[in-house]
Amino acid sequence: MEEIKENSIKTELKLKALKKYEEFLEKFREKYSDEFPEIPDIINRFVTLKKTNEKLNAQHEKCEEDLAKITKETNNFEQEKNKEIYFLNNDISSLKVKYYELKSKKNDLLKNVEISAEETRKKTTELGQLLMAIDNLYERCKEQRGKNIKRRIDNDGKYKKDFDNIEERSKIKRNNC
Repeated sequence: MEEIKENSIKTELKLKALKKYEEFLEKFREKYSDEFPEIPDIINRFVTLKKTNEKLNAQHEKCEEDLAKITKETNNFEQEKNKEIYFLNNDISSLKVKYYELKSKKNDLLKNVEISAEETRKKTTELGQLLMAIDNLYERCKEQRGKNIKRRIDNDGKYKKDFDNIEERSKIKRNNC
């Protein structure tokens, strides 16, 4: 019997809640009678809106999942490219260091070439001056000898041979330089 009383109380409570719901629906229908002529129309609209809302929520969740996936892929791509940029910047830095080292070596070598060329010019000038001095002395000696030879020529031509030997040595020296 107690069960029956309990069921009865529950049923009465449910009935009261449904009456309130029916009253609410009736007031709503009266207020919007041009859109909802009957209460089942309101209920159908509610069911339609509920299903549409569920679909939209499902779509929203899918879009959020897609966005999260795309964001993750974008972040991974960005990290990869940042690593590549980092390594390329390191390569550029090391190549710049090598470039400046090679440029410094090149400048040092150019200085050495200039110094060498200057030393060669000086030595060539000195050698030229020396050869000119030797030629000058040779010509003087030749003149002096020629005068002396003409005075002292004896019959066997000894001085003539000495003169020819000096001339040959001078030619050999010139060819060696």
